[in-house]
Amino acid sequence: QAEAPVREDKQSESQPRVWLHGVCAEDHLQLLQEDCRSALMEQHLFWKFEGAVVSVALVFACLVIIRQRQLDRKALEKVRKQIESI
Repeated sequence: QAEAPVREDKQSESQPRVWLHGVCAEDHLQLLQEDCRSALMEQHLFWKFEGAVVSVALVFACLVIIRQRQLDRKALEKVRKQIESI
């Protein structure tokens, strides 16, 4: 499969454009930069979400531990009362 030739566009002398496979390389580079930015933003949002999930999990783990201790104290008091009543 033959590749399209690389040619320079003579429209603007200050910013030469290179055409690759019928696509302006300048526009393609801009799209790649936007893709990179969006990929970085997506990665940032992913880690932000992961941090939020871990934080919520830690909060609920602490709540479970606190509630478990409360229930253990209540159960221990009931056992003590039962032993004292014997």
